[in-house]
Amino acid sequence: MERLKQELKGLKCLIAEQQQPAEALIRRWLKQRDPNFTAAEVDEHVQLVKRELAQL
Repeated sequence: MERLKQELKGLKCLIAEQQQPAEALIRRWLKQRDPNFTAAEVDEHVQLVKRELAQL
């Protein structure tokens, strides 16, 4: 769980530094974490990641 929190903090920093939309970076991060995610699973997890990032 702590590793995930650190990854999310890193993702949040990356989003703040990039010119790309946050959602594109989140989608890429999710696919890198688990290449077996389907498109529907990625769509579902994007919202979860956004909520977690907002709480950091």
